[in-house]
Amino acid sequence: MQYEHAKKCIRKLYAAEILLIISSLTVVFSGLLSLMIDAAERLSSENPEVLGYQFLAGAVYVGGLVLMTGSFAGEIIASVLAISGLNHGRKDEKQFRTAMIFVILNLIISGIGTGFFIFSEKGSTGEYLARIPATAAEILGILFAVNGITSLAEKIGDKRSSERGRELYRILSAILGLSGLLRAAPVLYLDSENFSSADGAYSVAYGIVSLAAYVIYMLYLRHGLKMLTNHNN
Repeated sequence: MQYEHAKKCIRKLYAAEILLIISSLTVVFSGLLSLMIDAAERLSSENPEVLGYQFLAGAVYVGGLVLMTGSFAGEIIASVLAISGLNHGRKDEKQFRTAMIFVILNLIISGIGTGFFIFSEKGSTGEYLARIPATAAEILGILFAVNGITSLAEKIGDKRSSERGRELYRILSAILGLSGLLRAAPVLYLDSENFSSADGAYSVAYGIVSLAAYVIYMLYLRHGLKMLTNHNN
């Protein structure tokens, strides 16, 4: 069996991960900007006569908004690519079908959270609460995709790749679990005066941890594509 559908799937998942890595970097930078916004606003309120501080606060806020918009757009494009790829992959391996369901759920829930943020008076609360199930769906989507590649390795008799997949599954479960906790943590500070600082700090930590997970996942995707290509040859 050639597993051409699975190869198309992995190629698109690989492209999606490149976008998510870029998105993670923007999350880190936007988190740093959030901390800078908090400091700039404090300086502006303490020194209202200094116009430079007000300009700094406004400039940093706009920069953060641009990065957040770019990150959101990257995540949407990555999700669409992943869904398209998994739709191909499910024809060769059922684990990809389950992964596709969770990617779709992540996209829908993230969209609902963004809708709360834009249109609701308490949008921030809704958006941050939506992050929890959305992140859980993203994590499960990645883990089922890893299982899909591992299952393909078992089907073609590549014991080394299947063992590697099971090991990476355990590692990614731990790293992604930590990233999920960091993503959800700002919810605890929604009613706190220190929310902006806490959100910025947790966003930086989340971006770094998720970046590590995405790189590990992307390397396994590349290995899976090479595995199937060698099998066909």
